[in-house]
Amino acid sequence: MSNRCIYQPKGAAEEYGAWACNLYNGCSHHCDYCYCKRGVWANTMGVDKPELKAMLGKDTNEAYLIFARELKQHRDKILAAGDGLFFSFSTDPMLCEEIDLTMRCVQECVIQDVPVQILTKATWWTRCGNEYEGDYLRRLVAWNNYVTIGVTLTGHDELETDAPTNKERIDLLSRLHTLHIPTFVSLEPVVDFESSLKMILDTLHYTTEYRIGLMSPMKKDYYDHSKCERFIHKVTELSHEYGFVVKWKQSIRKLYEVGLPLLKLTDGKK
Repeated sequence: MSNRCIYQPKGAAEEYGAWACNLYNGCSHHCDYCYCKRGVWANTMGVDKPELKAMLGKDTNEAYLIFARELKQHRDKILAAGDGLFFSFSTDPMLCEEIDLTMRCVQECVIQDVPVQILTKATWWTRCGNEYEGDYLRRLVAWNNYVTIGVTLTGHDELETDAPTNKERIDLLSRLHTLHIPTFVSLEPVVDFESSLKMILDTLHYTTEYRIGLMSPMKKDYYDHSKCERFIHKVTELSHEYGFVVKWKQSIRKLYEVGLPLLKLTDGKK
């Protein structure tokens, strides 16, 4: 992982965006499948409480100044890549410990005309009666030409111990859609194809884009090829009927092609 806050991700992460920003490491959702809890980064990215990255200094003001400097440095390359700046691969940037710095950095992106993608499971910041909800939502509505918010859905609350329920996240998606804030759904990881299909059916009126990928790392024989094929064909049919975009990640493309070596998967087409 980069020792900068703005960097160019590699591998599967690159499929979400050519440029990304990690301000914090760690997350309090405690999802069983989290890739950050495995491997060499488990003691930093996989911690149970978000911690400001060490290279960003001792407080959020210093972190913001470092972010603004890096954004100015990389701005032209980020714009040339075309998909903006992605928040975040090492945490949930809308957790209560992080949201103020996240929003401050997003505002800097808006000032510099840099589009932003935010991926979250957090819903507390829009819950009815929350004292902060008006301020956060007002700013996001004002920035809706720059900001797209993604919501991760799996259909398996039992694997996401301290995260809001999938229903609460769907309610968040619906509310953002009503406020004309662009959204996408991350169906990654697919725990099982039946649950992921249900998540699509429950949200297809609230978003225009789905990003679909499998477990990381993927265990041998975890997924059934025939179920994968049926899922892909059904989602493709739905995308034609309802007009949403599907971005199939390489993990699911590879599984599909292993099971059906003579067929190729293309976005939105059989």
